[in-house]
Amino acid sequence: MRDSDSVKQLVIFLAVTAVIVAGMVYYHKVTPSPFDAKAFFGETGAVPVVPLPAAPKTGTVAQIPRS
Repeated sequence: MRDSDSVKQLVIFLAVTAVIVAGMVYYHKVTPSPFDAKAFFGETGAVPVVPLPAAPKTGTVAQIPRS
């Protein structure tokens, strides 16, 4: 096989792969997520949960006994 044939096959493979990936990205962007539906989460009137801030550190460190 000649070197130019290998390059041609590589270019075709990469072009086909790029078209497939672009199609999947487009489909992902235009299709609504099934996880946003009421069937998955139920009614959406609930108040969102806000995480509490972390407890402040006391600055004390356990002492290591020395022998």
